[in-house]
Amino acid sequence: MKLLIAIFEGADFDVLNDFILNSNLPNFKSLHDIYRLKCDCIPYEAAGLMSAFTGIPERNHGISSYWKSQNYFYTPELWNSSDVKDSMIWNQPYMKNIKTVLINLWGTHPVYPVNGYMISYSMEKSLRYTYPPELCKELLMKNINCVQDTCVLYNENVLKKEFCNNVRKIDRLRHAAVSYFIDNCDLLIVNYTSIDRISHFYFNEYLNIGIMSELYSAYEQCDSILGDLIAFTEQYNSD
Repeated sequence: MKLLIAIFEGADFDVLNDFILNSNLPNFKSLHDIYRLKCDCIPYEAAGLMSAFTGIPERNHGISSYWKSQNYFYTPELWNSSDVKDSMIWNQPYMKNIKTVLINLWGTHPVYPVNGYMISYSMEKSLRYTYPPELCKELLMKNINCVQDTCVLYNENVLKKEFCNNVRKIDRLRHAAVSYFIDNCDLLIVNYTSIDRISHFYFNEYLNIGIMSELYSAYEQCDSILGDLIAFTEQYNSD
């Protein structure tokens, strides 16, 4: 039995419903038809993920954004793994025999030892984003260049198509890593970010042209990824 947790960062419930009704997203649609997907509350990402992966309510863990609101020098400072790792579920004593794969999760950079593998969510450019350290080379040898989001940054001088294609490519590389690890873990958690990153810059395009937009292409790719993940759960009798 395996547990597979996938996050499609930035997916908007209303937009997803619109695409399900007016286009072809068969895998999101099948989940919606079976489980009647709903969204009652939309937490800010860092706060929501901290609660999801620790079980601690936001009012108790005190993390409301990527940035520390109070620190000694009153200068902008990012939360990093040393601030939060002790609370994460995969670091609890009862998880010590659970082989875990963590791919692109907030609060995992800088990387640290886990019982398994880690590809961190780095907020800055780094070549030290895997645990164990040699994992980066191992993935490259398998033609899985699992790069960070910081390798593709928005630039108004870069063509929209080029930016969006590269953002979606990073998610495909992440998904290749999922396929590589799925045989060798008990718990796998992965965060796909293409929807979020394209939404930041081209959400208005969706409002004007709907399924012809670059944003729809991100949802469409994530639907395909979701189909693979569903297949994995059926193959391994997983949740």
